[in-house]
Amino acid sequence: NLLKTDYFHAEAYPTFLYFNPYSTAKTVAIDVGPEARDLFDAASDEILLANVQGRVDIEIPADTARVVVVAPAGGTLRRENGRTLIDDVVVRYAN
Repeated sequence: NLLKTDYFHAEAYPTFLYFNPYSTAKTVAIDVGPEARDLFDAASDEILLANVQGRVDIEIPADTARVVVVAPAGGTLRRENGRTLIDDVVVRYAN
């Protein structure tokens, strides 16, 4: 959990880092809980999975990292001023 020790962060959704150091893609199973969620990858700035719940699999491409944000399902995604927001919560800052 990337927010675990950030005690002073603004409102944020649970955010996790997954890194695949191998030369082939790998699959990771994560539990998003009983409520429907969307999984947003802040590294690629895209929704990975929409409206999922329980245990789901995500693919991590070879030698790549994903920064997975677990957001409420069906949230409004918008981009403005170099940021990506879901329901007015920042999920990514542009480089």
